Amino acid sequence: MPTSSPAHVYEYTRDVLARLNARGLLPYMVQVGNEINTQMLRAADTKGAPIDWVRNAKILNAGIRAVREAHAADGSSPRVMLHVAQPENVEPWFAAATAAGVVDFDYIE
Repeated sequence: MPTSSPAHVYEYTRDVLARLNARGLLPYMVQVGNEINTQMLRAADTKGAPIDWVRNAKILNAGIRAVREAHAADGSSPRVMLHVAQPENVEPWFAAATAAGVVDFDYIE
């Protein structure tokens, strides 16, 4: 199992957004993960399937929570986007993610 944890994802996301915000550069949208069709933050020598949805949901929700907590001077917060590669994976992936409790996002791609 990789050493990255939901706490690491939360802290990293929060810290990056705080640094950007301090410079007036808080983005309009933050993509949590990229092409996350498989297990997130898995060890390099492992395959991505099957997805451990309990673990993946904790990681995604930690990143999402950090984005939601970031607020610009005007009180606005970045939107959250999740990105899954290959259109044929979108419906089953999001059904599994939703069932695991990943529901607080604004956009999917």
